[in-house]
Amino acid sequence: YELYRGCADPFYELTVRVSAPAVVEASRQAGWSVFAVMLAALTHAVHRCEPLRTRQRGEEVVVHDRIHPSW
Repeated sequence: YELYRGCADPFYELTVRVSAPAVVEASRQAGWSVFAVMLAALTHAVHRCEPLRTRQRGEEVVVHDRIHPSW
C-alpha cells in the first residue's frame, strides 16, 4: 500500500487462469453468456474478500460493501 499510495491513479490487476467446464456447459445449455456468468461468479467472490473491496478516497481508506467491476 505504501509503495503505490503516492501514485496519481494507483490500481492493481488480478489475473487468474480458471478452468470451469461445468459452468461453461451449463451456461450454454441455459442460453446464457459464459462471460456474464463468469463475471457474476467472480464479482460474488470479490464481494466476499474485504481487501478486494478496499479503495483509497483522497487520504481515507474505505471498505465498500459492494464494488462494480470494470472491463
